Amino acid sequence: MNRHPEVLRKIRAEMREKLPGLFTGEIRVPTQERIHNLVYLEAAVKEDVRFTPSTGYLARKAVRDTTLVDGTFVQKCQPIMISSYSSARNTKTWGEDARDIKPERMIDPKTGKLRLLSPYAYSAFGSGPHACIGQKLSMMQMKLTLATLLSKYDIKTVEDPWKLTYEFSITIPVKGPLDVVITPLPVTCVLIA
Repeated sequence: MNRHPEVLRKIRAEMREKLPGLFTGEIRVPTQERIHNLVYLEAAVKEDVRFTPSTGYLARKAVRDTTLVDGTFVQKCQPIMISSYSSARNTKTWGEDARDIKPERMIDPKTGKLRLLSPYAYSAFGSGPHACIGQKLSMMQMKLTLATLLSKYDIKTVEDPWKLTYEFSITIPVKGPLDVVITPLPVTCVLIA
């Protein structure tokens, strides 16, 4: 989050507006129903998962002989590797700013609600019959955890966040240690008259 402080400010502003009890201590952990109203938080989580997927690639096998859009012939049963990392940065899918973190791309500007995304464009959890069965649970858990932590603590990496590098493997872990400083936020008091 300290790479994009403006995103963190917007997340906290939305939480203060829609769930002020998180900051006063009135609500310790938000419920699933309450967290559902945090559209910008969900957009930020989806954007982060798009940009830094937990897996570097998806492996599949061709079910029949086919020719890809670029003219490449793929034989039946041939393994195919789909790069989640590259797909997330595809300017044809995500626009010229595909390499930028921009939660607003996940929100329909006309309705203010989350956009319905093609599962083939947004492939962080896979798609079709092989999509991650725990996708919804994972998204809910990330939102609950972030709402709880970000309403109570300021969390910053010790090292410059722009210098973090990643390993390439089945997952995409941070290379080396990821040391953070956690500072409690001041509790906001609410006076009831």
